[in-house]
Amino acid sequence: GNFIGQFSQRLNASMEPEVVESMAALYATNFALDIGLRDIILEGDSSCTISSILSTTANYSSAGMINVDVRALLGNFSFYECNFVKRSANTVAHKLARHAKHVNELFV
Repeated sequence: GNFIGQFSQRLNASMEPEVVESMAALYATNFALDIGLRDIILEGDSSCTISSILSTTANYSSAGMINVDVRALLGNFSFYECNFVKRSANTVAHKLARHAKHVNELFV
């Protein structure tokens, strides 16, 4: 697929890492819907988050509840795929995360 766009947003530093990963997936999915995409490939370097998004097993943790929302939003796409990508192969996402530490509002 082609790279369509990116955004950065600082999140509360006191959030657990799994919650941050889930929020990023939620924001990315909403962003794709907002700009009118019909197909999406969601990639992340947290295998727990990707597995939770794809799972139909109930998960009542904070991250699990967010992932239920992600899964529901993915149903709006004609095609979607969720993939785990090793952090070493996901340098763009790592750079965006570092960039988000220095922004005060949403940066698209």
